[in-house]
Parts: sequence; C-alpha cells; structure tokens
Amino acid sequence: MRLAVRLYQPKWTDAIHEEWISNVLQNRLELTLAQLTRTRELMNRHGGVNAWYLCMRL
Repeated sequence: MRLAVRLYQPKWTDAIHEEWISNVLQNRLELTLAQLTRTRELMNRHGGVNAWYLCMRL
C-alpha cells in the first residue's frame, strides 16, 4: 500500500476543497470552518488521503 501511495499523489483543486468543505459543514455541525481549513492545508501538504483520514477522526 505504501508503494501505491508514493506513486499516486492526489492534487486537490480549490473547487474540490470548496465542495467537500461545504458538504462537511452541512452534515457535521460539530466541525468548524477552522478545523476543515486545517484539514485542507494538511491534505495539500501531505498528499491528501492519509491527512483526510486522520483529520476526520477528530
């Protein structure tokens, strides 16, 4: 699995980020825009999937 993660590095566009953040804010009222902005930054910095999984386990 690690090899696959190294070979594939997702690139998240601003439109994708805006869409998922909007949807998460609508469906997870306990989360804040600040938390999701941090998640977005981690996704961009660390390649996406792993950061998304870890941050959504808040």
